[in-house]
Amino acid sequence: MRACAESVARHLSSPQFIRAQSRVVDEDEQDALQRAYAELAESAIVLLNSVSSKDVTPSGKSKSPGKSPAKLAAKTEASGESLLAALNGLLASGPFLRALTPLLDHKEGRVRRKALALVTERLQNASAEDDVEDVAETAAGVALIDELSTLVKSKNATTSQAALIALEAAAVRFSGAADAVKPMLTVVPAVIAQLDAPAITLRASAALSLASLAKILGARMVSVINVAVPALLKTTLASADALREDNDTVAEFILVAHSCLAALRVFLNNVAGFVSPFLSDIIKVVLHPAMIPPCGDESDARGDARGLHDLAMEIRRELPVLLELRLVVRPLVESWDSCLEHAGDDGAASCSALLDILAAAGDSDNATNAYRQQLFSVVLRALDIRRSAPMGASEESLDVVEGKAVDACVALAHKCTESEFLPFFLQCVEWARARSGEADVTRTRLAALFRLAASLADELRAVFVPFFRHLLDLAAAALDIGADPSSGKKKRRSAGSEGLSASDIWRMRRWTLAALRRCFQYDNVGFLDSNRYNMLYPLVVEQLKAKPPRSDSDEDDYDSFAIEGSFGYEVVGACASLLAAAPDDAHWKPLHRAILMCGRDDKIRTRALTVKTMELVVDKLQEEYLVLLPEAIPFLAELTEDIEPEIERMTRKLTKRLSELSGEDLKTLMTDGFTPKAKKTPDDSDDDDDESE
Repeated sequence: MRACAESVARHLSSPQFIRAQSRVVDEDEQDALQRAYAELAESAIVLLNSVSSKDVTPSGKSKSPGKSPAKLAAKTEASGESLLAALNGLLASGPFLRALTPLLDHKEGRVRRKALALVTERLQNASAEDDVEDVAETAAGVALIDELSTLVKSKNATTSQAALIALEAAAVRFSGAADAVKPMLTVVPAVIAQLDAPAITLRASAALSLASLAKILGARMVSVINVAVPALLKTTLASADALREDNDTVAEFILVAHSCLAALRVFLNNVAGFVSPFLSDIIKVVLHPAMIPPCGDESDARGDARGLHDLAMEIRRELPVLLELRLVVRPLVESWDSCLEHAGDDGAASCSALLDILAAAGDSDNATNAYRQQLFSVVLRALDIRRSAPMGASEESLDVVEGKAVDACVALAHKCTESEFLPFFLQCVEWARARSGEADVTRTRLAALFRLAASLADELRAVFVPFFRHLLDLAAAALDIGADPSSGKKKRRSAGSEGLSASDIWRMRRWTLAALRRCFQYDNVGFLDSNRYNMLYPLVVEQLKAKPPRSDSDEDDYDSFAIEGSFGYEVVGACASLLAAAPDDAHWKPLHRAILMCGRDDKIRTRALTVKTMELVVDKLQEEYLVLLPEAIPFLAELTEDIEPEIERMTRKLTKRLSELSGEDLKTLMTDGFTPKAKKTPDDSDDDDDESE
């Protein structure tokens, strides 16, 4: 039999036979050839099935003496494969499918699976661009799908999975055939049932097949949505929960979760309106910690999980776009508490992902003021994440959530008029004052408030500057070492109270300085008048002397001003921007004097920040600074001889810059004094010419 198969395969694949077969034009002869090819295909598959039953005894010994059972089986299988390969190129699609469809019901499981593999390969290799115009092929395809609906329900997991793969290929191939719609709809319940199969990989295949059917059938899937979507959600959640456990099947559960999410996305893209009753559960799924990378590091995904995270993120971005905002807002608001139920950084990651959806919803063109108010209530809760944080969440994760809340608020502000946004902003201010009896609470809320103000100022620039009038008293209280930030009044502190919340105080003042720096920088509307200037400058300059908490090692470096966003960076920028934004040059001197005095502080960090502040002031004022230079010379002379080499280097660099700016040698001026050059007038120039003559 093996030799016969090899001979037939060589003959069918020979150039002479192929040329002769191409010359057959009679339809009856063609039909006869196709029937003969189909019979040969069946014989080849039966031959493959006979490998183990005929050539090898139950004891594992070959029935052919002197021959290895393994070698004999391999040769026989190769012969069958060669014959099938030759027939595959000769059989038209219709006869090929008709020939193999009966084999799908063969009593031998191996024959069924081999036939399924051949069918799948043939369907997948068919050009997707070519429409199915052959009536015979379409009829064969409909019969095939009917047969596959039975095999999908097979108790054998391998057979069922092979049937699902073949079904997906058939659905794609016959997607344009009207006659195939009904059998496709008929097979859907069987596919849904396999989402709960014991075999993990079988669930993934079922989800992918369901996705293909949903994409092809579109609105015709409405009749099964109430069954399909809950089944997908159940399987996805079960897989997501399994991913939180360390086991050997992580890769398989990732595959299942990814396949189910892909199917859900197809439903959302094709029949979003009918999926809305399940929106809360969909949001719960895409906010599951297993669907989100570690908080603050979206690139840090383990292995195959990266694709799963990306797909979940795409669904989160699409939700406010695919669905009407009125359907999305309420589930979003209600999901916040669910996110907090997850412990540690997992909960923080879920909160962060929810805020991304909220920001996209708030930035929608369909967002009304009423919707924004509902979304804004979640933003306020997110800004207070340090009080309601999931147990065990790290400081880094909480900082990410707070930043996402700020971004969401900025997104909401984009679509608001000034009159619409003002109530929201005032609500934030009152929220920061709400726990006036708890200083620690107020510190965390003020830090969040000024972080929000800094971001809004970066986004809106001069438009936002007038809003700072609502913040100045809070800013003064936050920067005043002797004041209680919760009330803005002087308050005696008990021993050790400062140390208990040193980190909170440091954060509060850093973000306060960050917000004020932007206020000074973007003020071109005359906001900073004399009263406000005189109130703020002593408090801002005093921060040059602030001592970082021991836990913040980065901020303890004297060169922390080089780190963007650090306390040193913000205080240097705030001091320089405040001086440059003074109402007039008459206000320069007291602030300039206060900055210079910090250069005599015994802390290296303070002296370094002072030199950097002076450098930035010179950069902002340029030639206008020369009127202040005489006062700075004695201080610069002291700093050029500082015991700290880096401060000495920075000061010498600054003096060189000032020498170039003034046209004088500052080394000489430090001993002889400095007299600014008088600006020449046109009359002075004429007098000089007369004297030379």
